[in-house]
Amino acid sequence: DGMRHLRNADVASKKARKNQRLPAGLKPLLVALDEDIRAIEIRMRLHLASLYTVRGSYGTALTYANAALSFDPTDRDALAARARIEEAAANAARRDFSGRQR
Repeated sequence: DGMRHLRNADVASKKARKNQRLPAGLKPLLVALDEDIRAIEIRMRLHLASLYTVRGSYGTALTYANAALSFDPTDRDALAARARIEEAAANAARRDFSGRQR
């Protein structure tokens, strides 16, 4: 639901920016709102990536981490999350069914 609401906020913000009657004083507020929306979108995807990592669904976790990076390829938290997921996936692949390292 949160991601749906963020998409709706993004659409509403774009619509407001295209409005020719938008007072000039509101334009900087819309820019700040867009930045906030992007930051929340990144954080939400990183949160989901973390949840899927804990559950061992590394492919899904990577999908969410990469989605976060699509908003900002230099985001340190997203880069670190992707590295943690890749490391967790590699460690899981090394374990056999009894839980011991190969």
